[in-house]
Amino acid sequence: MRERHVRWNIAQNPVEILLERTSKVRAGGGYRDEKSSHGPFTVRIYMASSAGANEKSSTVGTKNVSATFSLLADASADIRAGTDVTDRFEAAGVGSFEVSDVVPIMLQGEICGYQVKLEKVT
Repeated sequence: MRERHVRWNIAQNPVEILLERTSKVRAGGGYRDEKSSHGPFTVRIYMASSAGANEKSSTVGTKNVSATFSLLADASADIRAGTDVTDRFEAAGVGSFEVSDVVPIMLQGEICGYQVKLEKVT
């Protein structure tokens, strides 16, 4: 039932995306970047928050983020985030995004979809 609700919600404003994944793979004594494509996936992108500017810190420095975007995907989507993987995509008319967090939507121990936090990149 919940999977049907996720698919219905996506169908209200669908966007098709193709993920460009960069994975860090062990190579000898270090790591190398391995690039791959995944999808296409039909998802729903929406603005999760626009309440003032938020400051985001990273190892490079800080930056102000004026809007927070999220994505809703069904259970079949292969979307990842972590220290060893970076997923990026471009959505026509919306912009380019990087996945910052993936949270599974679960019901009775079964994954029904994914709630994905995005960071808009320029």
